[in-house]
Amino acid sequence: MNKSMLRLACLVGILAVALPAAPPQATVTSPNGGENLLLGSEHSITWDCSDCAGNANVIIEIFNTLNSGPGYHGQISPGGVPMSQGVYQWQEVGKLSDGTFVKPGPGYKIHLEAIDGSDASDGTFAIVKLELPRIVISQLNLSHLPGCPECVRIELKPLLDPFKNCRGIFRLALFANGEIAAELGKFGNRKRMRDFVDTRLSLPLQDLAQGRRGRFELRLFNSRGQLMQAQAVQLHF
Repeated sequence: MNKSMLRLACLVGILAVALPAAPPQATVTSPNGGENLLLGSEHSITWDCSDCAGNANVIIEIFNTLNSGPGYHGQISPGGVPMSQGVYQWQEVGKLSDGTFVKPGPGYKIHLEAIDGSDASDGTFAIVKLELPRIVISQLNLSHLPGCPECVRIELKPLLDPFKNCRGIFRLALFANGEIAAELGKFGNRKRMRDFVDTRLSLPLQDLAQGRRGRFELRLFNSRGQLMQAQAVQLHF
C-alpha cells in the first residue's frame, strides 16, 4: 500500500470513529389529529421509531393547544417507556400518571419527550365525555315461548331509545332479589339493536313476577363491568 492510500485509509478510519451514530427518533402516529377519544376508554398511543437500537426511552405527555391551565396537561406514562416498543396502552383516556384526569374538550396533542429529541401529534384530537344513557321505563313486557315453560321473550324496544346514539357500549341485565336472572345484551355505539331477546326465566321467578312479588331490577354496566345504574322494574306477562 503506497503512502497516499495509507493516508486515505487512516482518514476514513478517523471519520468513522469521529462520526456518532444517528440518535433514535420517535414520531407520533396515533392519536395524530382528528380523533375523538372517549374519556375513560382504552386507546393505544403509537409511534414510529427509527435508529431505535439500544435502551432509549420516551416519556409520554399530553398538552392542550387551547388551554394551558390546570387540568389541561401532564405526564401520561409513569416513567420512561422503551422507544423501540412503539406503543403505549393508555388504559383510561385522559388519566395522568398521578391518577388525575385532564378535562374533556378539543385541542389536545400527545408529546413524546426523549433525551435526543421530541415529537408531538401533527394535529389536535378531542377527549369527549360519555353521556350516560338512563333507563327510563319501569315495566318490561314478557311473553311465553311455546314448548318451553322457562323460555320467555323480553321486549327491548321501549328500553333501548336512550342507547341509539350513545358512543359507549353498555350491558343490561335483569336482576331478581339481588341475583342475576337474565342477560339482556350489549347496546350502544350507534349499532343496530334487537327489539327483543329470548332467554330463560325460572318458573319460581315467573310466579313471583306474576304475583307482583319479589324485587326485580334492571342494571346498567359499562364496558368494564362497573355498575352505572339500577332501577326497579315490574315484569308484565
